[in-house]
Amino acid sequence: MTSNAGFWLILVYFIYGLAYFAMGLAVMLESRRDSTLALAQSLWLLALFGLLHSLVEWSDMLRLISGSGYLLPNDFWLRSIRFGLMPLSAFALAQFGANLVTAGMTRARFLRRLPLVLFILWFAGFLVAVSRGWVPTWLEVAKADAWARYLLYLPGSLLTAWGVWRKRYRFREMGLPSLARDCAWLAGIFVANAFFAGLIVPAQPFFPASLLNIATFTTTVGLPPQVFRAAAAVGIAYFVVRILRVFDYQRRLELERANARLTDLSAQVIAAQEEERKRVARELHDQTTQALTALLIRLRLAGRIRDQETLEQELTELRDLTANTLEEVHQLALGLRPTDLDDLGLVAALERQVTECQNRFPLQFHFQATGFHHRLLPPVELALYRVVQEALTNAVRHAKAQHVQVSLERQPQMVIASVCDDGQGFDVNAVREMPGEGFGLLGMEERVNLLSGVLQVQSAPGQGTTVTARVPLDEEEMEHRGLPQTTANSDLSRHGKIHVLLADDHPVLRFGLVALLNAEPDLVVVGEAENGQQAVSLAKELHPHVVVMDISMPGMNGLEATWQIKSLGLGCRVLILTVHAYQRYLFRVLEAGGSGYLLKNVADAELVKAIRAVARGEVYLHPDATRLLMQGYLARAQHGDDESSYNTLSEREREVLHMVAAGYTSQEIGEQLVISAKTVDTYRTRIMEKLNLHRRHELVRYALEAGLLTSEPTSE
Repeated sequence: MTSNAGFWLILVYFIYGLAYFAMGLAVMLESRRDSTLALAQSLWLLALFGLLHSLVEWSDMLRLISGSGYLLPNDFWLRSIRFGLMPLSAFALAQFGANLVTAGMTRARFLRRLPLVLFILWFAGFLVAVSRGWVPTWLEVAKADAWARYLLYLPGSLLTAWGVWRKRYRFREMGLPSLARDCAWLAGIFVANAFFAGLIVPAQPFFPASLLNIATFTTTVGLPPQVFRAAAAVGIAYFVVRILRVFDYQRRLELERANARLTDLSAQVIAAQEEERKRVARELHDQTTQALTALLIRLRLAGRIRDQETLEQELTELRDLTANTLEEVHQLALGLRPTDLDDLGLVAALERQVTECQNRFPLQFHFQATGFHHRLLPPVELALYRVVQEALTNAVRHAKAQHVQVSLERQPQMVIASVCDDGQGFDVNAVREMPGEGFGLLGMEERVNLLSGVLQVQSAPGQGTTVTARVPLDEEEMEHRGLPQTTANSDLSRHGKIHVLLADDHPVLRFGLVALLNAEPDLVVVGEAENGQQAVSLAKELHPHVVVMDISMPGMNGLEATWQIKSLGLGCRVLILTVHAYQRYLFRVLEAGGSGYLLKNVADAELVKAIRAVARGEVYLHPDATRLLMQGYLARAQHGDDESSYNTLSEREREVLHMVAAGYTSQEIGEQLVISAKTVDTYRTRIMEKLNLHRRHELVRYALEAGLLTSEPTSE
């Protein structure tokens, strides 16, 4: 290395290798980013090419530093490494280009295998040469280098140029014209690189290396091709690094879209909240407020009544009005938050939801749940409940379906909820893109996504709709413990008064119950609890004869508290006092060891009677609760039971039944009976439950068979 030409060539090799090394390092670091672009999936090949090819050029630089010419002593390892690096780096470049070209091109998939085929051809030639006694001298390494450039480096550079050129259109679609121009420049430089580094090789005794080689190029141009190769490497590194900015652009676009989506969601959530508040306020004003106002007026008028019989009749009507108002508030509360979801779990809550839909709408609903032996975590239950609720609402309001199937399936690692209807269907993508129309779908997706689940909506015009939510389960699932049966109570004959413990989270109600019970000569309230945990603690401390327990309470609910009290063997009995008139609640109370079930709308003389019966060791069920129990096992008889079922109806329920069967609407019935349409719907739901009917036409048929359409409703 005594000439200036040798020094400058060493410098060229250094810059040549440094450019590819810097590019490879930058691409390697950038390729760790998650991206949906096809470019990101193949960047590791480009990084591998840059790092390996930098070593190829630096090995040539070391050869020049060590001496001059091809025959050098004691450089076997340098020759061997140089021999292996060139085909490997060229293969990485060719595979990178093939991946870019074939991305999204089904007809050109064979090109993805082309680099491997070419590498196998090169390696086969190497094996033939070894079999003939090949020795890795610098002359032989130069020959192998020429074949590697012809077979791999030249097509690799051209494939990469083609693939990068195609990426221009993708970047233009993304609104990135500057990156599209960078791709055009990079494609052109790779074409130039294919010529300078793929075609111009050391002189060899075969075509085209015998004509177009480093010596002839240097003689013709006046500069060695390594200078142009180094310039191409610098250009490639520069534009590759510039193109890597696409990930910053993509992340920025995704962030902007996410912010826009969040803004839209926030606006829709606020609108939905306001709409829900309007609905609640409207129902409170139109029904509850009006009912309470009427109740207040009639209470004031009742104070002026002097006739005892008239007063008792007025008080009976006021009690019915109060019970109806309580039921309306209860239904309103259920619409806001289903308490049975917290108390009984997802299956019971959805079963109640489907039953209510069956009673309200002229559709056939079917519900099925499999594999549910334990409770799910509350967030999972709430999300799936809201998804099914929204899907049911859409099916009822928009699908124009005849049948709706709701199914729950619990698998070992996943829970699946689906709602399927045979309605008119819709274009899912079109609905998603319509402003304000896809909020329901978006809300369901958000709920499921927060639980790392997947929501699928399958629908097409005229083909019905299926909404399926799949939510994975983890090891923290809440297990529902087995509940023991009731145990024998101690003999109360030796006690003076029946000691009662009240457990309810509403102080006003407890105050009224204390006054009611303490007014009885044989009853005394010995303690009050505002949640299940306090009820268990006070039961252990006070040993009451009867615990009057609400179900829905904060913390530990009444069902869990009942189970714990019975499991302690304290000898006290538990009477459930609740607003929930559902089969699931009743069955769970009996499973937990409860001795009685009473509804709050009759919590006066009926409660006193129930406490005394439970204290005697009897099981007390309110008639409505008894009816719920029998509904689960017996079908209504066609004739003999019709009359007895009809006798369970109140006078007002019979009036409503008669008018519904006669074809009056809820609004018309409400106007004639001076009650709200919502109250009429409540009466109709009660009537259908008592008569074990499910649809309006069954109600009409019942009235015809019973002869109700030819006579006025009567009372006993």
